[in-house]
Amino acid sequence: MKKAFLLAFFFISASSFSQSKKEQIEILTNRVDSLNRVVGEERSSNQNKIIEINSIVTKLEGQIAALSGNLTTLNKELQDSKDVILKKQKEIVENQIEISRLQSALKIKSDSLDLIRDISMELESQKVDTLFWEMDNLTWNQVEFKLKLVLPFNKFEKPEGNLLFSKDRKIKITTDYNYTDWFDQEEGIPLFYNDQDAIDYYSKDLINLEIYENMGFVIKGKNTQNELVIIKGIYNEEISMQGRDEGEPNWLWSNTIILKATVNDMHIQEYNLISDFLIDYFSDDSIEHLF
Repeated sequence: MKKAFLLAFFFISASSFSQSKKEQIEILTNRVDSLNRVVGEERSSNQNKIIEINSIVTKLEGQIAALSGNLTTLNKELQDSKDVILKKQKEIVENQIEISRLQSALKIKSDSLDLIRDISMELESQKVDTLFWEMDNLTWNQVEFKLKLVLPFNKFEKPEGNLLFSKDRKIKITTDYNYTDWFDQEEGIPLFYNDQDAIDYYSKDLINLEIYENMGFVIKGKNTQNELVIIKGIYNEEISMQGRDEGEPNWLWSNTIILKATVNDMHIQEYNLISDFLIDYFSDDSIEHLF
């Protein structure tokens, strides 16, 4: 009986133990499954976070690249702006230098005009007569002429031949005359078939040349003695069909007369004075025909 009881207890205990183990296994299995689910959820969540982080990183890298591009563009624009500023500063300096030069030239011109105005006032107040510069055996348009020039007597001496001095001896004026025709030329006399021939001839020994037109041709420069020179010349020519109805007209002859003033480069005001005077007052009107 006792053995039977013990055996029955053993079976009951074994059965109870077996049932307990099973329950424990189920519990553990459920816990493992639950843990696996948690781990899976965590992994899934972490994977999504990694994907989200990678997306954010990619977006940030794109923004960084865009900002780097903008920075490069801004640096280039900054350098371009600096170059423009440097160029403008250089232009400002050059313009200031040019303004200073023009102001200086304007001052010289203004002083010269003041001297001319003073002479004009003297001419008006003293009623200076026309001064004739007599020249023999010369023709203009095939007619004998003499040079007519209004000069203040208190500034210039009476001309002698082709030479005229200012009373202070600072200004010397000479004349030259050329007549060129299509034949019968004297040996050694230059031939002027156009005004450029005359300009080339009278400017050949000068340096620092300035040549332009103003009621005739004007030549400015320096001679070999380093003196300032102003030459005002008048050129005219005659061409004719010579009675023909067809064909090109023939060149017949030319007349050229010049006034040449020479001034020491120390006397720039006197040079500007006589330059402006010759340019403005020596013209075709200065040629007076005798017949």
